[in-house]
Amino acid sequence: MKFLKDMLGERINLIYSIKLKFPMIIQDTSNLKVVDVVDVICDNCNLQFTRTLKNIKISRPKWEGKDICRSCSFPLSAHKKPQCNKEYWTDVDIKDRHGKAIKSSDVYYESIKNRPTIFGKDNPMFGKSHSPETIEKMSLSRTGKIGESATAWKGGKMSITRLVKGFQNRNGWYRRIYERDGFKCIYCGSKKKIEAHHIKPVKNIIDEYIDNFNNNDDLYRFLISLPIIVDSGLNNGITLCRECHKKEHTNFGSHNPIVNENKN
Repeated sequence: MKFLKDMLGERINLIYSIKLKFPMIIQDTSNLKVVDVVDVICDNCNLQFTRTLKNIKISRPKWEGKDICRSCSFPLSAHKKPQCNKEYWTDVDIKDRHGKAIKSSDVYYESIKNRPTIFGKDNPMFGKSHSPETIEKMSLSRTGKIGESATAWKGGKMSITRLVKGFQNRNGWYRRIYERDGFKCIYCGSKKKIEAHHIKPVKNIIDEYIDNFNNNDDLYRFLISLPIIVDSGLNNGITLCRECHKKEHTNFGSHNPIVNENKN
C-alpha cells in the first residue's frame, strides 16, 4: 500500500508541476454560485471530471491545493481510511464495536438533528438536470447489477412477511383499506403519509403457524389462504398517518412488531 501511495504521489507532483501553467478549472467561474457544477482536470490522472465549486473549496486543502477525482482519491487515502476497504468489515468484532460506538455516541445523534436540509432549493441539483453524457454513465454503471451482481444481494431471500404483504398488495387489500377510510388517518384526519396498519401484525400471524411447516413455500401457500390474510371484510386493517402509526407499536419499524396497548 505504501509503494502504491508513493508511486501515485510522485505522479501527482509530476503532473501538477506541468499543469501549473494551466487552470485546473477549465471554464469561467466569475458568475457562478458555490453550488454550481464546473469541469475540472484531475491532477493525478489528468482526466476531466465535474465538481461543485463548494466541493472544490473543501477538497483542495486536503490535497495541498490540488484537484483529485474520486477514482484517484481512494488509493491515495486508503492507508488513512482502512474502513473504506471491504475486507476491513469482514471482521465481526470490528463491526460489533463500530455499531456499539455509534449507538452510544451523543455526538452522532446531535449531528443528525443539526445537519442542514438538502431538500427543495437547498439541493444543489434543484432546477437542474444531468447531462445526457452523465445519464449514460449512470446507466452503464448499473447495467448488469441484478441478481447476484447487485450490491444489495442477500442470497435471493425475501422474508415471509414481505411475501404475504406483497400478496395483500396485489390483491388490493391496501387500496381498499384507504378507500374505505377516505384516504385519511382515522385518528387525526391527516391525509399525509398514510399507511395501512394491521391490527393483528402479519408477523404475529406467521409465528402462530411457522413451526408446522418444513419449508417457506408451503407456509406461504397456507398463509395466503387464511381468512385473516385475505381479509375480504377489511377487519384487520385501518388507515393511519405515520405519526399515529408509530403510537400503535412500542417498537415501530421492528421486524417483530409489538402492539402498544397503552397508547395515548
